Amino acid sequence: LRTQHFQKDASAMTKKIKLLEDHKRNLLGDDLESCSIDELEKIEDQLAQSLTDIKARKNQLLRQKIEKLKEEVEILAKENAELKKIEVQPLPPSVIRPEVHRRRISDVETELFIGPP
Repeated sequence: LRTQHFQKDASAMTKKIKLLEDHKRNLLGDDLESCSIDELEKIEDQLAQSLTDIKARKNQLLRQKIEKLKEEVEILAKENAELKKIEVQPLPPSVIRPEVHRRRISDVETELFIGPP
């Protein structure tokens, strides 16, 4: 008795799986030859609704991204304003033109000699 019940359940699930796989193929545009005009219109309506839902979600994400970027712009503008208030000290010449600083160091002579006398 129990085995028969499980077999019926398994058979019903197998049929449902086949129907879902067929429906999935139809939504992907495959195996449409066996579909009637009514079935094709139903599939078309489902796809149109899915596309509407997808676009709505995409627009929601884009709006959230824009809001986040606006917040970042405000933060950066405030930081920029604070940085403009800071008095800037001039840099020493060795930082501005390091080649001049290196030249001065290389002008120093040493008495170090490597090799035979």
